[in-house]
Amino acid sequence: MNSIFLLAALSLLGLYSEPHLTLEFAGPAAVDAAGQRALFFAFVQAHRPAKGLAAFPDGGRPRILYKNVSLYQMDIPEGTLKRLYDFGPLPLARSAWNCRAFYEGDSVRFNLEPVSGWQQNLKWKRVDTASYQKYHTWFVIDPATGVVSPTDPAGNAPKVGPGFPLSRIRQFCENITWGQWGIELDSICPAGKKERIEQLTGLKGNQNYRDALVEQLYGRLEKNEARKIVSAIRKDRPGSPAAKETVAKLRQIFQLEDE
Repeated sequence: MNSIFLLAALSLLGLYSEPHLTLEFAGPAAVDAAGQRALFFAFVQAHRPAKGLAAFPDGGRPRILYKNVSLYQMDIPEGTLKRLYDFGPLPLARSAWNCRAFYEGDSVRFNLEPVSGWQQNLKWKRVDTASYQKYHTWFVIDPATGVVSPTDPAGNAPKVGPGFPLSRIRQFCENITWGQWGIELDSICPAGKKERIEQLTGLKGNQNYRDALVEQLYGRLEKNEARKIVSAIRKDRPGSPAAKETVAKLRQIFQLEDE
């Protein structure tokens, strides 16, 4: 009986905070022979961190709302992004995976496996048998058609293409929207327009989540509504780094003049 009352009390307190979005790149990235296209892996996640008693004593387990791992190709001159292969919601963190991809002419050869090996992770049930059966081999894809086929291990071929730092990838991806990374807030964490505005004004979640909120509200707010949000943020949190970043994002998306 006491445990029932405890669970009820915890549910009233709220076990999770506002959403956080994370985007991590994995590589090293590889470019084609002409230096026009770059390959990299992206790990995207939306989650609600545990809070209160649920976070005791080590931070608790977050509630995962969305998770995805994909292989992308960046057209460097155009700055456009193309998803070549979608691995779906793979388990484990980005740091637990070895990600390898390189060009062979116009084709792309790629592979993904746990750092400590498939067998070790199967033994400790960190990954499931279905993931192993699907992804334990190498693949080759034709970016033009999207056709993917299993292929032999890379052998003596280089396991990465010519070097291309992930820091450059981050720069190229600065203007890629969260929607392009697969984050659709209306599906992941539904809320009404009023609640979205309150979250933004109250600087809820992390900066990535607030950026996604601004992007989602574009086209749903008039410019004067966006200005009101800016004014409210400045009034409530003057000088806050989070406030400055969120205001800057609002100005950029809604093309607001500086005040």
